[in-house]
Parts: sequence; structure tokens; C-alpha cells
Amino acid sequence: MRVQGMLLRLEFLEKKQELRPTLVTLHEAIDEIFASALLKKIFHVILVTGNMINAGGHSGNAYGFTITSLDNLADTRANKPRMTYLHYIASVCSDKDPALLAVTEELPHLKNASRMSVEHTAQQVRELKKSIGEMEKKIKKAPEDFRKQMGKFLEEAGKDIATLSESVHNLEEKLKKIAEFFCEDKKKFKIEELFIRLLKFVEQLPALAKENKQREIMEKKKEERERQKAEKERLKQEAKQQGKYEKRMPTPEPEDIVDALLKEIRAGTTLRPSGSDTPCNQRSRCTLKKKDIERLEQMKQEKKENETIVLEDLEQKVNGIE
Repeated sequence: MRVQGMLLRLEFLEKKQELRPTLVTLHEAIDEIFASALLKKIFHVILVTGNMINAGGHSGNAYGFTITSLDNLADTRANKPRMTYLHYIASVCSDKDPALLAVTEELPHLKNASRMSVEHTAQQVRELKKSIGEMEKKIKKAPEDFRKQMGKFLEEAGKDIATLSESVHNLEEKLKKIAEFFCEDKKKFKIEELFIRLLKFVEQLPALAKENKQREIMEKKKEERERQKAEKERLKQEAKQQGKYEKRMPTPEPEDIVDALLKEIRAGTTLRPSGSDTPCNQRSRCTLKKKDIERLEQMKQEKKENETIVLEDLEQKVNGIE
């Protein structure tokens, strides 16, 4: 019996140190859910947008939704690739009231509470209460010294058990209220499932809002690339049209080389050597002598006379045919 008493004392101290913060966390998490104004606003956004999407249908005028519906938000696909209804909710929150994305700041105990079990905690408190009660019965038949040794511990343990039991009772009452708050069946409602769903939901919102911003940036870049591509195509088509127009323009007849040379000479243009074997080096200027110019004039005159002769012959042939 003495050994059992010592083991009970060690077990009780260990369990008490574990159960107290657990119960405090569970109470705080539930109270924060009730008190969170941002969470209520987000739920309002979900309800309003859901009624807009389902307008005209049997579920288009809902007054609320169950907590399990949060899981369906990520499964409802939008008309854009890799975008869901939950992305849309995050977008609305980000555009209308960015403070909504910081809802986790109003729920600081939710993450730790999602790892806990109310049922398991309550069971541990009941087991401790039972163990203390059994020991109180046993020491009545124990020696006097053992009763004195265990008496003070059992008295303090009884007070601690009463405090823990009251905390469990209050927690169970809160569970009924929060089940009613979320329109859940009180008999089937599991607070652990609520904690997990809410935590997943509120942690996804900021991440999805960030994805939306990145998607907008990518879409703008894509639109800019398409605009630039269209502009290049337009300029290319214009260039093609301009090229066709230039091809249709009449090409001027080449000027006679003799006429061109005389025109250049009369204009006073200085002629340069075309090769290294000319008598003038490349830095000097070469000019035609007077006899060269006269020769060019003669060549031009002969060209005109030849053209005249050809025309006269052509006219005679034509007249002969007639």
C-alpha cells in the first residue's frame, strides 16, 4: 500500500501538470472562436458569395452553412486553371478587407488545440479522480503513520481534482454552445474536427491570396507578351503591304552613260580614279581634258544620229507595208 501511495503521488503530480495547460488551451481556443470578429466576417463572405453563385437554385438563399462545407470550398473548381472557390474567397477578402487574412492572429490557441483531444483529457481527469477516491478508502485501514503521510496529499489532490473536474464540466458546456453556433448535431459534434478544419481554412487564406497575386502578375506578363506579339505581326503585315506597293511602282529607265558623264562634267563634278593602276594616285583629283570632253560630245551626237537613222528606216518600212 505504501508503494501504491508513492506511485499515485508521482502520477498525480505529473498528470496535473499536463492536464491544467491542456484544459486552459482548449477553453481559450473555443472562446477565441466565439469572439473572433474577423472569422465571422469571413463566414459572411462565404455565405453571400455562395448565395450569389447558387442564385436561382434550391440552395441559393441559404441562411448558413455547416462547418464541413469548408472542406468543399477547395474542391469547387472555378473557370480558371488551378483556381478554386477558396481562391475566390481569398481574393474577395484580399480586395475588400485585407485585414481578414490575418484572422489567425485572433485565434492564437487554435493550432495547439487542434493537436488535443477533449474526450481523452476528460477521461484522464476521471481516472485521476477515481484513483484518489480508491486511495482514500484504502488508507482508512492503513497504519496511523501512513494515514498521516498520505492525508495531506489526498486533501490537496482532492481540491485539484475538483478544480480539474469543474474545468472539464465547463468545457463540455461550451462544446454544446459551439455545436449550436455552427448548426451541428450536439451528439455527433466533435470539437477536434472543428479545430482541424478551422486551422486548415484560416492558414490557407493568406497562402491562396499570395497565389492569386502571383497569378495576376503572370497573367499581366502573358497579356503583354501577346500584345507585343500582335504588334510585331501588325508591323510585319504593314511591311509586306509596303513592299508590294513598292514593287508595283514603275522602275525608272536607266540614264545613258554618255549623257550621265556629260551631266556630271557640266555640273563640275570631280572624277576619281577607279583603280590603283590609274596615273593619278588615290589622294589626287583627276579631271578630263578638253579633247576628252569633245570626244564625249561627239559620241553623244553619233548616238542620236544612229537613233534617227533607225527611226527613218522604221517609218519607210511601215509606209511600204501600207
